[in-house]
Amino acid sequence: MYFLFATIAFLGFTAFAVDYGRLYLIQGELQTAADAAALSAALRLAGTANATDHAGDNLDASFDSTSGFNNRFNLRMNQIGDAGSGLLTSTAVDYFATLADALSNSNGAQAGGIDWGTGLFPKYARAQVSAQAPVLFASVFNNNAAGLPSIVVSSVAGPRDRK
Repeated sequence: MYFLFATIAFLGFTAFAVDYGRLYLIQGELQTAADAAALSAALRLAGTANATDHAGDNLDASFDSTSGFNNRFNLRMNQIGDAGSGLLTSTAVDYFATLADALSNSNGAQAGGIDWGTGLFPKYARAQVSAQAPVLFASVFNNNAAGLPSIVVSSVAGPRDRK
């Protein structure tokens, strides 16, 4: 009887470890995608009025599915931004004039926080990527697709401050 309970407990802990490891792996893949998107957008932010247009071009290339070099997650099986896999994903990028605003996600260009009249142009890009993570064993308890755990990561990139 003790062997049966111990075996069931061991299998439960093993299933939890597999799901937790998969969530950790997907979080790392999404963080890599957010880092790449923020860096590619920040490369074109030169502090000029039309810099966000050029940054958007680089950003589109980060999630382009036609080249085959796009960012993916879940062991590279699912494309970010593609709902065809049944997993919901989203990306959001905003531009900021100061590092403090970018880190706190306030006063972004999308919200009108950049003052174009005073010459405060965007220098920092903040990328946020979120995706549902498929779990193997926890889905036994929940068959609802909307009940899948969601992972959200973000990254900020901009010029290096030299002192």
